[in-house]
Amino acid sequence: MNDDGEPHGSAGKPMLTALQHGDIGDITVVISRYFGGIRLGKGGMARAYTDAVMTTLSGLSTKEKIDYRSLLITCDYPFLDSLKRLFNDYEALLEEEQFADLVTLHLRLPQENVEPFHAHVTEMSHGRITITTS
Repeated sequence: MNDDGEPHGSAGKPMLTALQHGDIGDITVVISRYFGGIRLGKGGMARAYTDAVMTTLSGLSTKEKIDYRSLLITCDYPFLDSLKRLFNDYEALLEEEQFADLVTLHLRLPQENVEPFHAHVTEMSHGRITITTS
């Protein structure tokens, strides 16, 4: 945060506080003031900067950011149906399937679901399904 020439505590801090209470991550706000002078006073300036951030946040479209991990799964054909039934529970996205002597699946899972998914698959298959993360 930075007041950049404004009276101390009248710009940066109010803007940062508005952002922190906006429940949005990974965001930067820059406000340029062209008119106002000292007529607003320090309190009026703080309110003006806070209002500008709040107005901007209220019209902002947001999207949840999810960290995904890629998995490469190799299994025998009899495990395929059981394995695919787990995909919804762990939010797995099937990227590619390859069918040869063994089935190879390329998946993407949210980072927090990788370990539970791996444990479930290992238990279900008694360790006969191979999972490699990248």
